[in-house]
Amino acid sequence: MLASFENVLNKHAPLKTLSKPQEHIKSETWLAKGLLKSIRTNNKLYTNLHRKYVPDDQKCAEFQKYRNKLNHLIEKSKVSYYIQQIEISNNNSSLMWRTIKNILNKGCKYKYIYRIFKMKIVH
Repeated sequence: MLASFENVLNKHAPLKTLSKPQEHIKSETWLAKGLLKSIRTNNKLYTNLHRKYVPDDQKCAEFQKYRNKLNHLIEKSKVSYYIQQIEISNNNSSLMWRTIKNILNKGCKYKYIYRIFKMKIVH
């Protein structure tokens, strides 16, 4: 009975496998659902802008404004996430070093570390 149910389920609703970029996005814990939606909107604006051989100036300005705002929000989200992680690992040195290693291994630029610790000192 259970095997037949699994067969029907796999036939009509198979498990979806994620592509490499989708797996990478899912692994980023600082990305909120709102930011993911904004990234999708940004991608749509980009494709609409590049559909023609000659881009429209208004669409180009709209895309650039949205892209710059999105990049600012992503950077702000990363910094606030890592500040929160550092505050959580405040009394545990091994957890603190794991967090710092995570920041460095994710390919974050050193400016993020500077901002994180600068904001941590100010708070």
